[in-house]
Amino acid sequence: LLNNPLNALYSEISEHCYLGCLPTPSDVEKLNKVGIKNVVNMCAEYFGPRKTYKKYQIKQLHLPTVDSTAPSLKSIEKAMAFMKEAF
Repeated sequence: LLNNPLNALYSEISEHCYLGCLPTPSDVEKLNKVGIKNVVNMCAEYFGPRKTYKKYQIKQLHLPTVDSTAPSLKSIEKAMAFMKEAF
């Protein structure tokens, strides 16, 4: 586990799902190397490294949600559909 490139900012939730924070363009190559192809971005203040995602063919769903607030039911439904489509 200590050699996992995602340890600094990300945690494995399940075999196909990670929880992380604010990837920068320099993090996207690491995401690609471990096989991440889809990202749900819930940051209201950050659109994500869209150009770099495009370079590595990583799809992003941006559902802006203000910190310390719950996402809307509509956002949760969109995220679930996006994740379901990924499998």
